[in-house]
Amino acid sequence: MNLTDQLNFTNILDTASDLQCSSYHAYSNASTVCSYVKNLPNCQYDGGFIDYIGLTMCSFSEKNRAWCYVLLLLWMLYMFISLGVTAEDFFCPSLKAISKFLRMSDSLAGVTLLALGNGAPDIFSVIAAVNNKNPRTTAMAFQELFGAGIFVTTIVAGSINFSTTFMMARRPFLRDNIFYLVAVIWTFVVIYRREIKTIEATGL
Repeated sequence: MNLTDQLNFTNILDTASDLQCSSYHAYSNASTVCSYVKNLPNCQYDGGFIDYIGLTMCSFSEKNRAWCYVLLLLWMLYMFISLGVTAEDFFCPSLKAISKFLRMSDSLAGVTLLALGNGAPDIFSVIAAVNNKNPRTTAMAFQELFGAGIFVTTIVAGSINFSTTFMMARRPFLRDNIFYLVAVIWTFVVIYRREIKTIEATGL
């Protein structure tokens, strides 16, 4: 680390709480970037088992950082495949057995048991994000909920239509989409007002 970077880095640490983690792009020296992400509070990783920012910026040199991105991409693909295998071999058969035991129709099981199973990880991840000290993590929690809903209703539904041919029930499809649209609008109004009442939370 040269003298200029050291002085700038010292000044940065004095106002570290006001800086975002993405500001490390202003530095080209690898050791400076590593010290930056290790000491800046907004770069600290509070949850999970792997510190991805520290792994990328400190464990790999600047020349070999592209290999780190390739490794993380392969790790992400492995996690998606593992999630798909878990859902196909364990989650879906369990839901099917429960719906048969309760004598539920496929439509009712889809909007209750399947929705609850798909949304359970989101519930716990949002609770963990809201309790996080980083305000950006809290904001990303609500963005994740809307992003997941849009992804399911667009990409997933479109992929299923391309992969197989089936007859969709018109009334249940319209019913579910109308309720989803109303819930999204309601949530937008609540966030816009920056307050929520107990009855509104119960309705959502």
